[in-house]
Amino acid sequence: MVEKEMGKLLHMFKEGSSPKKGESINIQGDNNQVAGRDIVNNINRREVIVRPFQPGPEHISSAQAKKLQDLIYKAADREAAGDLDKIGSKRAKWWTRLRNHYGVSTYREIPYHRGEDAIKWLQQQIAINRPKIRRADNQSWRNDHYKGIWAKARELNMPKGEVYALVKERLEKQVVSLKQLGERDLKKLYQIIMKL
Repeated sequence: MVEKEMGKLLHMFKEGSSPKKGESINIQGDNNQVAGRDIVNNINRREVIVRPFQPGPEHISSAQAKKLQDLIYKAADREAAGDLDKIGSKRAKWWTRLRNHYGVSTYREIPYHRGEDAIKWLQQQIAINRPKIRRADNQSWRNDHYKGIWAKARELNMPKGEVYALVKERLEKQVVSLKQLGERDLKKLYQIIMKL
């Protein structure tokens, strides 16, 4: 009798270990995985195709590309005003603005005949954004005005003495250096000399 019961128990264990019929799982698709009865579908895989761009003679030159890159970095660095965490995002913003303005997917696709126009456009954008850095990076703001004043003076063949005489005549201030001028006076002098 004990042997009979043992036989029944062994038979029950053998039945329990055999797979049951009725429940089937059908998975369709590529790279799907089953882990612990959970189905993991890898649906959102996109194949990224990178087509390298080879600039030709109809595109901007290497010198123009370098000048554009320098201007982008200058604009982004000024806008970030020394905050190293923001420099990357500001550079990306400026690259996007340049590409969108010229309707290209990479700045190297800008046509050769529009290369100088792109440089001038970026310089204008930097000048437009100059008032924003007045408080954030005052020294950079002042240096921009000094550079502009002295560049225009060289263009007009004005020696330093004439520039200081112009300050005395128009602003009624006696200075030995432009660094002695306050923000308002420096801005006024910049505007005066640019109109000459």
